[in-house]
Amino acid sequence: MNEYHSDEQFKALNFKDYKNFPGDFEECDFNNCDFSEVNLSACRFTDCHFEACNFSGAKLLKTAIQNCHFKDCKILGLAFETCSDFAFSPSFVGSNLQHSSFYACAIKGAVFTSCNLTEVDFSEAKLSEANFAGSDLSGAVFSRTLLEKANFSKAINFNIDPNQNRIKGAIFDRDSLEGLLHNYAIKIQA
Repeated sequence: MNEYHSDEQFKALNFKDYKNFPGDFEECDFNNCDFSEVNLSACRFTDCHFEACNFSGAKLLKTAIQNCHFKDCKILGLAFETCSDFAFSPSFVGSNLQHSSFYACAIKGAVFTSCNLTEVDFSEAKLSEANFAGSDLSGAVFSRTLLEKANFSKAINFNIDPNQNRIKGAIFDRDSLEGLLHNYAIKIQA
């Protein structure tokens, strides 16, 4: 049985020594904690805040992430599609999610603001009304992705094929339209 934690604060803790990290966490704050390579499988995080934490290489099999906020976190190479999909609702601000995957995840209204999303896989994800404002999307994969009403203002380096993705009502800056036309091999001049 998992330990239950409510309204607790965890600061500068290294959880690497835990072989398994069972627990249910509700309304907890984690600041500058190291979860890298930790097995978080079957844990439940509800209404939690993570700031300046490292999750690189953590295992997320059946992990519940419900209304959790990640700020300035290092989250490299995580497979979010292995999380529990029940009420799955993370938000990310100023975080580095390079090489992570949200394959086929459903996160309406997802927040990815001012993040490094280099080579993140968003294939077949349902991200209507998502906010990618100010994020770097170099090499990010959008294939059969639902992006209706998504916000890409100030986002850079994206390559989204309107023929392969649903983008009705999405917001793009005028000077970033090249990211929508890349597959047509046309040149845009200022």
